[in-house]
Amino acid sequence: MTGEHASLQSARPVALRALRRDHGHLRGLATLRRSAVCRRPGAQRITSSVGDEAGQAWWEVEETPHAVDVRSTADLLAAFAGADDRLVVVHFFAKWCGACRALHPKAVRLLSALDSVVYCKVEYDANKAMARRLGVKVLPFFQLYRGAQGKVDEFSCTLTKVQRLRDALELHSAPRCTVGEPTSAVLVRCGAARASMTVAPA
Repeated sequence: MTGEHASLQSARPVALRALRRDHGHLRGLATLRRSAVCRRPGAQRITSSVGDEAGQAWWEVEETPHAVDVRSTADLLAAFAGADDRLVVVHFFAKWCGACRALHPKAVRLLSALDSVVYCKVEYDANKAMARRLGVKVLPFFQLYRGAQGKVDEFSCTLTKVQRLRDALELHSAPRCTVGEPTSAVLVRCGAARASMTVAPA
């Protein structure tokens, strides 16, 4: 056996170990692709198809008619100012986030059914500084604000935990009685609640 042939033979086990190591790495990436939540925004980026058959980006499909694309802190503040006492739902997502893509159609359908809700979409990569100031550490992430109360809820929500979003919308978007409004406005706002009240006999 020549020296060259012997060196090739001894190199084969090393190459096989490297291939097995690479294979394990690829399997690890496959596990990341199936991850339910994209943790540490920006730390893990998975390249995948981001459009549907018609060439439309997934984050633009099934758009709600009252959605607001937030591109700056000024946009978010303007949404708050225009909402009055309505519930403002701020949805943080990333185009590369598989969990965001999976949740998107369901979230849009839930929010489309609530005309009184202001839905703000915040793309993480375009608003990193703002997202960090607001404490966003995982995607997809929701923050809910309501009038003078400010932030009333915040949570991460995936497709398997969409009930969390449904419950929060039902709880925080309910009509409220407020002091100081004209009587007619109070009657309209609280009519359903008054109709369901019963007076106990004296």
